[in-house]
Amino acid sequence: MLFWIVSVLILFSSIQFFQWIKDIISPLPIYILSGSFLAIASNYDDAISATFSSLRADKKIINSDKIMAKE
Repeated sequence: MLFWIVSVLILFSSIQFFQWIKDIISPLPIYILSGSFLAIASNYDDAISATFSSLRADKKIINSDKIMAKE
């Protein structure tokens, strides 16, 4: 009798565990995509300013080369 009680409890707990895991894994891609979107949105200004500052630095280098060539 003890064997049956332990078997039923193990079976019940394993079924409950797998259903709990299934509920966590199902929305996981949605969580990953929304987290990526939030990371991009929160760092958007930093990325844009870094892009423009590197473009400005390139222009200064090109302009300084032209100035040196004129001298």
